Amino acid sequence: MYKMSRDALAFAEALGLAHVDLLGFSIGSFIAQEMALARPAFIRKMILASSAPKGVSGMHGWAPWVIEAVGSQERTPPENYIS
Repeated sequence: MYKMSRDALAFAEALGLAHVDLLGFSIGSFIAQEMALARPAFIRKMILASSAPKGVSGMHGWAPWVIEAVGSQERTPPENYIS
């Protein structure tokens, strides 16, 4: 995440931006946080969506109530699947 955040900062600066508003979704939320830590004055506003602390249990996969509502996760493609 560190390198991606530095690259994003370098890109924004190359565009001549004085500050940015960030929306970080999933892995982008971690990158946005790294950007804010590296250059807090450069970040005007930041929204973090679908973010969780590193290593949180149950972070991967569907919540049990979602599986119950929509059915089990399909592990094999249907016969008519075109790859």
